[in-house]
Amino acid sequence: MSAWIPAPSPCISPCGLWGVGAGDEVITVPNTFIATLEAIIYTGATPVFVDVDPETWLMDPVKLADAITPKTKAIMPVHLFGHLLPWDEISAVAGEIPIIEDACQAHGARYKGRRAGSLGVAAGSASTRARTWAPSGTAAPS
Repeated sequence: MSAWIPAPSPCISPCGLWGVGAGDEVITVPNTFIATLEAIIYTGATPVFVDVDPETWLMDPVKLADAITPKTKAIMPVHLFGHLLPWDEISAVAGEIPIIEDACQAHGARYKGRRAGSLGVAAGSASTRARTWAPSGTAAPS
């Protein structure tokens, strides 16, 4: 069961709950909003970037495996563009390392019937009515 906890950056509290701190590493992707990195840096941990799959723009499980070190305390993948990560592959690579989902850009998306943010040990999610998400600039502000 995932924990949903409000915070200035939605992933800060989950990082703290799972004991992420100074000297630790948290693996994430470089193509994310700055709040993902803020959550990691706020705890004193170091973000470690893993490149994305060029077809999906989501965390590459093969590159994730290469990035794990003894200092890895958590993995914070980002669901993007309404698409969920290849969860089975990511969780298999992670093993016992906690996965904290950044689900801020995948509201309503599902993986095998489960919603974004309900797959890992915890998740960060945020939304605001001021944001208008649409492809190719086709949406008008609400």
